[in-house]
Amino acid sequence: MDYKAIQELIQTINESGLYSLEVESNGTRIKMSKGPEQVLVGSAPAMSKVAVEVLDEPQTVATVEAPKTKANEKIEVVTDDNLHIIKSPIVGTFYASASPEKPHFVSVGTMVKKGSILCILEAMKLMNEIESDVDGEVVEVLVKSEDMVEYGQSLFKIKETGR
Repeated sequence: MDYKAIQELIQTINESGLYSLEVESNGTRIKMSKGPEQVLVGSAPAMSKVAVEVLDEPQTVATVEAPKTKANEKIEVVTDDNLHIIKSPIVGTFYASASPEKPHFVSVGTMVKKGSILCILEAMKLMNEIESDVDGEVVEVLVKSEDMVEYGQSLFKIKETGR
């Protein structure tokens, strides 16, 4: 089976009501199954949008009195306990922008809304847009463009707004 035939199978299962499909041709066996947010080919994603797992840990914000500052202002300490961690749902290459000459989708300080595109992960020549599933501010980007990422690797830290 060639690449084009596999792409056609992916599109067919995407557009149909089929939940799973298994095909064997010339000694090559392909098994596809479709879940609510993604289609899997073997272990590779096939849709352009992938669900993102967000760790929802207990939220705490510590307020600390700063010793002898000019205005003796209160400083909010940002810890991992009050951040959402966006993790990679697949193994692939991380791209911070749609192309090298275009600006990054997000950077530190960017306010994002639920559904905002954070990055693209390329797996087997398929581009997967990774979206935020929370409203908030990006406080850290943990990988650089064109880095290889593993399944479950932390990509972004987002401080959720509205809590």
